[in-house]
Amino acid sequence: MTPAVSCAGDVAWMLFATTFVMLQTPATGLAQAGLVRRKNALSVIAQAFIGVLVGSFLWFVVGFSLTFGASHGGLIGSLDHAFFTGVGMDCLPLAPSIPGALFASFQMMFALMVPVLVTGAWAEKLPLSACLIFFVAFPLLIYYPLAHWIWNPDGWLATLGVKDFAGGLTIHTSAGISGLVVSVCVEKRRRVPGVSDAHNLPLTILGTSLVWAGWYSFNGGSALAADSHAASALLNTQIAACTSGFVWVVLEFARSRKVPLTSMASGVLSGLAAVTPGSGFISCQMSFLVGILG
Repeated sequence: MTPAVSCAGDVAWMLFATTFVMLQTPATGLAQAGLVRRKNALSVIAQAFIGVLVGSFLWFVVGFSLTFGASHGGLIGSLDHAFFTGVGMDCLPLAPSIPGALFASFQMMFALMVPVLVTGAWAEKLPLSACLIFFVAFPLLIYYPLAHWIWNPDGWLATLGVKDFAGGLTIHTSAGISGLVVSVCVEKRRRVPGVSDAHNLPLTILGTSLVWAGWYSFNGGSALAADSHAASALLNTQIAACTSGFVWVVLEFARSRKVPLTSMASGVLSGLAAVTPGSGFISCQMSFLVGILG
């Protein structure tokens, strides 16, 4: 711990960022609910909300400690901070200008989000009981160890020089690979020829818009201060998202002579995910290239 000396500007920014990153998780449920059949829309939204509850509980009990606690061989943290023991208004070395409780809260929003990102891979295909098992097992077996490896200064990947500014490796890569594995393992969705499962595209666009807006706090807040890193990350986030969305639309139009809204949304999300790990490290010109590649 370091003394309880906080910067009011940094605290205000991080309170705002934490709030909007939390909003991203239920917004993900809204975005996915619009893409499924009407009868399953509420269950998809419910899974996102349950993910918030379970993820927050786990992070408070053991997650923060396993991720940022004293390292055991660079593989996993200790249980010294279980139930947020010792996490209060004093600042932490990783965030020297905001209270430790605020840093832990911001990181909580990341941790609870990751399992929910995978729900789209099993939408309409798994019961709630299976979702609950995943929401508990994934953080304990995947996210907490991976985040410890990269974001804990004593993690084995961190000691090798691996950098991840805002979670492109710990969050989006792990969720993406998990979604791919789930998609391969579960039964394929049964479709009626000529009939779309998406019952409410405006709901999907609304959810995507909220996720997009929250991403500014997702990346900018990862600076853990109201400084030039946060400003650069926010600008890079916007440039990469818009570039990727535009490129996707151009490619889609060249292929089908149509501009589906879902393609536009997919392109934006691709750019957001692609720029996240380096959003605070690169120039805006490089974020333009990242958007194209994403």
